[in-house]
Order: sequence, then structure tokens, then C-alpha cells
Amino acid sequence: MKIKLFSITLGLAALLMVNTSFAATTKTKDNGYTVHTIVEGRDATVAYNHKGEWVYTIQQFNMDNLDKQLIDKIKTVFDKYTISGIQKIEQPGYSDVYIAYLENASSYKTISISNDEVSLLQDIEKI
Repeated sequence: MKIKLFSITLGLAALLMVNTSFAATTKTKDNGYTVHTIVEGRDATVAYNHKGEWVYTIQQFNMDNLDKQLIDKIKTVFDKYTISGIQKIEQPGYSDVYIAYLENASSYKTISISNDEVSLLQDIEKI
């Protein structure tokens, strides 16, 4: 029990020390924890399991803090769309995945970018 609490405390302390921003911690139904904070100017949710091990991180991007290479990759496929937001999902053992939300005059699109591949997840026509 002491090791479990120590690893959770250590993970949360490290996250708080890196950031000067406020972080809120929430206990999950499986006895894990989620931390809501700011990472490099982006809203982030970081999840830990009941052993204090990192499970995932989701960062919220906007146009002010997007990587230009990512914008260029999206614009090569969806040049007539505006990017309304992007989420970066990180999980141990997996490549990072970006979920982008796009819009133009006639539709909304949700796409994923992973391993240099762009995939359409959802396409909704405006009425």
C-alpha cells in the first residue's frame, strides 16, 4: 500500500512541479486518478491506474499552439477546411494519435493522424 501511494504521489508531484498552473485531481471509479492541468500552455488530462502507473494523456490544442508540420499535413488533404481544434492522445506502448476537428461551409469532419497517416473518422453534412 505504501508503494502504491508513493508512486501516485510521486507522479502527481512531478506533474505539479513541472507546471506552475493549477492542477485538479479526480479519483476514478476503478480507483485510478485523473489530473486536469496545463502542459506547455495546453489543457491536459492525465490518467493513472490504481497502481499509480500512467495510462494516458490527452492534450487540447488550438490554432495558437499547433505544430506547423501538423497543420501542413492536415491542409494537404483538407485544404478547404478550417481546423477548429486538435487533441493529442498519448498512451504507453502506442504511437501518439492526433484527433482533428475540421469545418467548412458544407460539413464537419473528424480525422485522426498517426504514423504519418490521415484517416477520416466522421463526416457530417450541414443542413
